[in-house]
Amino acid sequence: MKECLFGMFNSDLDEKNVFKIVEEKLKEKYNTSFVVKKIGNRYGTGKYDEATLFCSPSHDKNMVFTVTYNMVNKFIVSDDYYIKTSCAELEKQIDKNLKNSVTKVELFGKNISSKAYSIREIIDEYPNCKYIITTVSNEKIDVNVFNEILNNIKNTYNGISAKVLLYVASKDDFAEIQKEAEMVPELSEAYIEKHNVSKQYIIDIKDNNIMYL
Repeated sequence: MKECLFGMFNSDLDEKNVFKIVEEKLKEKYNTSFVVKKIGNRYGTGKYDEATLFCSPSHDKNMVFTVTYNMVNKFIVSDDYYIKTSCAELEKQIDKNLKNSVTKVELFGKNISSKAYSIREIIDEYPNCKYIITTVSNEKIDVNVFNEILNNIKNTYNGISAKVLLYVASKDDFAEIQKEAEMVPELSEAYIEKHNVSKQYIIDIKDNNIMYL
């Protein structure tokens, strides 16, 4: 019998069957293919009938989003695919301009609808929302290089509000963090700081200003 974070599967086949069902339901909803990467906590009342799954579109396996799935009645309760699509824009913009780095982005704000928003539309419709950008590198970042990246973000997405956390990790710890980042939607401070890291910068982008804290 296979033990998971949220309970018990009878076999590997049971887990694969859940993955297959969710992948098929996501494809029906969004008309593209998906891969379930990891299954997380199970919660709810009684039988703990809902579970968190971490998924990626087949065409972009670096982008990870969350699905809440009802294990008993076999339906998707919710997912944040569209919201994570906007976060992935920022992740790619940073990582393509930094060598040896991995970036994860979260979006915080009240009542943000999970539909096909661009970053521009999110900023305009939800002016109080904030992106939390976490970047981990395995070498110290040149502040001038990072300033250029942040200025490009600020100028491209005029009015964006963001908090940026920049860490430097040892090569071994970076490899472990990078592997984790391939499986989950975000990297928590608690998880990162369990490793051999130092916090190089905390940066706030607000009202078109970049402030090093």
